[in-house]
Amino acid sequence: MPVKLVLISDTHLRSAARLPAPLEAAIDNADLVIHAGDFVSPDFYDSLIQRKPLVCALGNCDQGTLGDRVPEIGEKIVLGHRIGVIHGWGSPRDLVEKIAKRIDCSKYAMVVFGHSHLAEIRGHAGTLFVNPGSPTEKRFAPHCTYVEVEVTEEGIGAPRIVEL
Repeated sequence: MPVKLVLISDTHLRSAARLPAPLEAAIDNADLVIHAGDFVSPDFYDSLIQRKPLVCALGNCDQGTLGDRVPEIGEKIVLGHRIGVIHGWGSPRDLVEKIAKRIDCSKYAMVVFGHSHLAEIRGHAGTLFVNPGSPTEKRFAPHCTYVEVEVTEEGIGAPRIVEL
């Protein structure tokens, strides 16, 4: 049976505020949520982790107690496929290449990252890299976004960017 994932990043919520309604519905229907950092608020992190199983990474804007509770690099094996989660740093230019130099890509079937607020799906060094963008702050992106993807024993399906 497939495992449904919802990928988000860069929510930048200062409280346990609600996400856009379509994303709320997607989370309700998901088996696992992956958040690639910049929760900003411990309240939002707590509300998310109480809702669904969560795999996450610490973002550059995650201050205070989140640093003690959220790993710099998260990972989870889903139906035999290892998924890594890292936020990203510095200029958004060449972000995938910077991340690939920092982690062992051969360990992961998919790496979920954030930081740029710009949705992106591409292969690099034999690994699928997915940036879900931001569902709440589009910044330089044309739309607020998140990503849905299913994992089966055979592999990771084609990620789908959802525009909000």
